[in-house]
Amino acid sequence: MSNRKADYATLEREYIYGEISMSEMARREGLSKGTLGEYARNHEWESRRESYRSELAQRTTNKMVERTADQHAQVNDEIFKAMRATIYKYVEALHAGHVVPSTKDAVMAAEIMRSMFGEPDKRIEVKSFGVTATGQLTDPEFLRRLEQLTRGIRDGDEPSGGPRLRIEGPRPN
Repeated sequence: MSNRKADYATLEREYIYGEISMSEMARREGLSKGTLGEYARNHEWESRRESYRSELAQRTTNKMVERTADQHAQVNDEIFKAMRATIYKYVEALHAGHVVPSTKDAVMAAEIMRSMFGEPDKRIEVKSFGVTATGQLTDPEFLRRLEQLTRGIRDGDEPSGGPRLRIEGPRPN
């Protein structure tokens, strides 16, 4: 080990803000790992390094989020420009008598505009088996068909095509 005096302030900055390990720093500076480690513990180098890295990661993430948000805003701006140009062309064709809008066209245009301005649409999703997202039946024959599909399953039989549904408990009247 050398007898020269270590510049601990410089080493501290290098350790906190850099990637060097304590062992590598001690070897390079000609210090014992114990001496350097003790100084680092007394001056909380490790917690300050972790704090710095955490803040750096947060700032990096924030910048990435901001850049992504800017890109999304630019894309949305281009979409709005394209939509406005399309609408202007449509209006010109409408005024010139080249287009005759239907009620369906008007309703669809109104829904698109509401959606563009962030308003929820009024549609109710209908599941393929006849039940809305709110649980209401849209097909009055649904329960009859369900009963037909499940007939015999209670007794251990399986309908044609293999097992589809297991119902436990007593059979309803």
